[in-house]
Amino acid sequence: MSTDDSQYKLKADHKAKSLIKQGIDRANFWDGIMEYAFPQQSESSGTVSQFSNYLSPVSEHRSQIFKGIEDSHPFIQEARDNLNPQHIAATAHYLQHESRLLNRVTTQVAQHLVVSYRQKLVEQGHKSGKKPVEKNLPYFEITASHEDSVTQLKTNLDSEVLLNRIQDFIKELFEKNNFWEKGAKEIWSNLIFWAIEEMKADLGESAFAAFNQETFNQALYRYLLERESKLVQDKITFLEEFYSQSITRRIIQDLDLPNYPILGLETLLGIVPSGNKKTVPASEVKLANMDAIVAIPTGLPIVSSISAQLQTELWKPDDSGVAHFRYRSKNNLNNYLEHYITSPGDIETLPWEAAEQIINKFGFNTVKLQFILAAHAMRQSRPWESAFTLKATDIIDELGWDKNHSSTLSEKRNEVASIAYALSCLLVKAVWVEGRGKIQVDASTPVGRMWEVLVDPHGQFDWTTGRIDKPDEIYITVRPGLWTAHFLNQAGSKAKEALYQFGYLALNILKLDPYHDELTLRLAIHLTLDVRIRARDRSPHEYRVKTLLEAAMPEAAIQDARQNSEKARSLFNRWHHALKLLAGLGWHPHEAVAPVAEEEPIFYVKPYPEWLEPDSKVKKPRGWINQWLEQKLVIIPPDPIPERMASLTATKKQQQKKLKPLQGGELTGVQVKEARKLKSWTQAKLAGTLGIHQSLIAKIESGDRPISSELEPMLRRTLNI
Repeated sequence: MSTDDSQYKLKADHKAKSLIKQGIDRANFWDGIMEYAFPQQSESSGTVSQFSNYLSPVSEHRSQIFKGIEDSHPFIQEARDNLNPQHIAATAHYLQHESRLLNRVTTQVAQHLVVSYRQKLVEQGHKSGKKPVEKNLPYFEITASHEDSVTQLKTNLDSEVLLNRIQDFIKELFEKNNFWEKGAKEIWSNLIFWAIEEMKADLGESAFAAFNQETFNQALYRYLLERESKLVQDKITFLEEFYSQSITRRIIQDLDLPNYPILGLETLLGIVPSGNKKTVPASEVKLANMDAIVAIPTGLPIVSSISAQLQTELWKPDDSGVAHFRYRSKNNLNNYLEHYITSPGDIETLPWEAAEQIINKFGFNTVKLQFILAAHAMRQSRPWESAFTLKATDIIDELGWDKNHSSTLSEKRNEVASIAYALSCLLVKAVWVEGRGKIQVDASTPVGRMWEVLVDPHGQFDWTTGRIDKPDEIYITVRPGLWTAHFLNQAGSKAKEALYQFGYLALNILKLDPYHDELTLRLAIHLTLDVRIRARDRSPHEYRVKTLLEAAMPEAAIQDARQNSEKARSLFNRWHHALKLLAGLGWHPHEAVAPVAEEEPIFYVKPYPEWLEPDSKVKKPRGWINQWLEQKLVIIPPDPIPERMASLTATKKQQQKKLKPLQGGELTGVQVKEARKLKSWTQAKLAGTLGIHQSLIAKIESGDRPISSELEPMLRRTLNI
């Protein structure tokens, strides 16, 4: 080694120790790199290996000393092998939660990565005839020898963000390799080494050699644990610094930086070639940032798909072994929907064994996500065909997962992607006949995905797994399936308004925890979907207890409660707990009367037995469960849902006002046009409903075509004339 190299080695070694002793302040990270990792006088390829050697020049020497002590005394190895588990656990906790070990390793590894990356740029430039020009880090510029050829490479991160990125990488290595506990053991092994050195210095070699196991252990205990605590802490801090160098050296060796691909280094450092950065798609605004109440579609495919997700026990293999779920119309048993499971590629129904894996992903999380997708779809100008993009991080907030700290943010993003994928595998098949009377209408049985979903993770690519395991963000692009253009009615098929059967969703139900409030969440979902269906009933908010329970839980559970008094009490208590939570979310029992915060509202219709009141001490009569199940109650959704639904109902009633027929009773084109406009329908929608061409409606309204006796009753019935 030359004199200049020796001086540089000493200078860099001194600076490295100085930085470690000061905690290597992140603010000075780039300054340290620039001054000591990139000496202006040297562009040699040995920079990286030299820097590695400077980290801990005393480590091998210390290891040799320790080995010599072990060989000279029989009790030392036993002392190291039987370290106190409590001391190890306490030290491991200190290293993980209180020390700067992770920061030190992060900074040192980041320095190695930057040095290695710059060296690879130098080598790449030499091969291509380009000369590197050093810029302020973290920017790099390679200028070609030709005047008009300039390639600029720069990181999209500042030093703080870069160190956070590297720290995530290091933290995973710590967990995977159990470095916290290993570090604690290494620190205590070195404390034993120091204690033995001090014992030998204080007592002399002959006294030390005369120790038996018991006297050795007693002396070791005094030297380790009966000294001034600050002295022990200082030793631990010093050893922590030494251990950080040891781990850094191991990580760098395992990465094999000389052979590590430059693309891999760019990924680790967050460096992207100029112009090659992945485009971030525009995403929707979070629902919570707009309104606490949002419109959602409540057409039968939406309702049936939610049933398919919450009642997974009703999925069955058909005669061909294909998994399916059937939902029959309550008004016409000949009409039904079926759901199947498909793969991400071509639409092909999966057999039970393959489909079961997807079905097992169904549940409250997929239902909540479907509500979110449905609400965003309703906000589009053309919801039946518009695609939109959501960020997984925003969905996490909508679901209330941001309050759960048991998993990392990237893990939550991956879970959102997983349930979005499950929704994309759900097919719907409709067997629905709209035509009635003498005119026969051909039925169709369209099959399509409920949702078209594209999952697009952004983040650090793992070269070993071939995936982005810890995404910085996941963008989920969605559009409703093509069923929206063909289902519900022929007007929906031709006028493309099938998705406009909708109700309203109170966003706070998305944050209900199914593990603690399952019945509440099931009731809230059912009531949300039922609001639109019952909006024009005489008593749209009146239910029987039995009706709601049957919608929210298996009928077998209700029958068990009828026959078992203990299960009856449990169900009764769960029910009233659910009502209490619904009241807290804004559901209330009386029109235009806000719930009283200090009192629990009574949802039951008067008169009702006293024992139904919350916290009542009145003894229930014999057979009380049957009386309770038949009890009526009123549950009105949170404001302003009733007002918004009332406006829809009022519009419908206005549309239903019949026109006075002309003398003679014949229907005219003028009447048809007036009735159509009163319903705010287009000619296309009316034609689609009747299954005829739009031009025929136009000719009828203009008087160019008479209304046939076959078509007249259909027009009267459709337009309420």
